[in-house]
Amino acid sequence: MSIYYKYIVTKDTYMSLENWIYNKLSNPTQLTEISEIKLKSILDSITDSNVSFDHTFCNVGHNYLGAALRKQGYNCEDLEDLDSHSKTYDYIIAADEWLTIADNEDHQQQKIEDICNASRIGFVTTFKDYKNMNFNQRSFYDPFQIKTDDGNIVLIKYRDWSMLDRQKWTETHYALKDQEVLYSNTINKRTMYFKQLAKFASDAGSKNFQVNKKLMYKSLFSKNQDYIIYISF
Repeated sequence: MSIYYKYIVTKDTYMSLENWIYNKLSNPTQLTEISEIKLKSILDSITDSNVSFDHTFCNVGHNYLGAALRKQGYNCEDLEDLDSHSKTYDYIIAADEWLTIADNEDHQQQKIEDICNASRIGFVTTFKDYKNMNFNQRSFYDPFQIKTDDGNIVLIKYRDWSMLDRQKWTETHYALKDQEVLYSNTINKRTMYFKQLAKFASDAGSKNFQVNKKLMYKSLFSKNQDYIIYISF
């Protein structure tokens, strides 16, 4: 039985899997409501300051956390990246393993410096514990199903680890419906470790580093859990 391809997205016409999904859903309001639940664990991880509606936020990446913040009354701007961005905010949120999207370690360090330069009070990020990851978790994320008006879509994410650099992998995202591949795209990613992040952030001027041991975070279209890390200045 053959599989035929439709709406394939290549690097030349890059669109993140998340943005592709957003364009497919008929009720984005529900995504904001779900993100409000996920946002609570993010805000609860900011432990050294009383977050108020007077504070400004920047949400970096491809998700609905910024929409959830604005719905709750916070002042939040959404950005895909902080590269060459000169504006500052009280808090920055870079969830969904945003720091792992990098070609090399220098790229990761620059992303952390950009966050630290743009944060006045602190920033929150999330990623997995790659140091203690089980072998059977290294290749595939847990599949995720999305119900749409046109039928169910299954999301598959696959890691292909480099043979030359043990910290590097290419990650391919698929969206499948019946026998169709509706979407596919590959991005370069690298591991990020807690001690590594703590050092890079300290070099960039941070004063406090905390990994939340009680609350975990799940991306909007994922069953896998991330640790929440809060860094303050």
